Amino acid sequence: MNNEGHQKVAIYYNLHKRCLSVKDHRTGKIVAHEHSLLLENVLFKVSQKGRQRVLREKRKNVHAFIIGDKISTIPTELDLEHYNKAKYNPYLCESFIDIDSGKEVLRAKRVFCIGKSIFYLEGD
Repeated sequence: MNNEGHQKVAIYYNLHKRCLSVKDHRTGKIVAHEHSLLLENVLFKVSQKGRQRVLREKRKNVHAFIIGDKISTIPTELDLEHYNKAKYNPYLCESFIDIDSGKEVLRAKRVFCIGKSIFYLEGD
């Protein structure tokens, strides 16, 4: 846990379980499987070595993560109106990108993931 009481995690969409796998960022161990998550102070990370293996083998592997501080309670009235949407496809791009602009997304103030959908709020 960091000094604000939030757990730093790395998450990815688990194709086999059809949910988000949550890894403790410090230990690397899976700590939960969730259908939706809210994170703050977020980094989007793609291992280029893992991506190259996907392109070479034409088989997906876990190599892209969203890393941030897990917010334990998702507000019931989460307003996504000001959020942008991001996606990642190893066959089409090297990093997470904004769905509308196509620009690379590296950081975000806040991210809400539900299933495969990624909503992000840019920092100030």
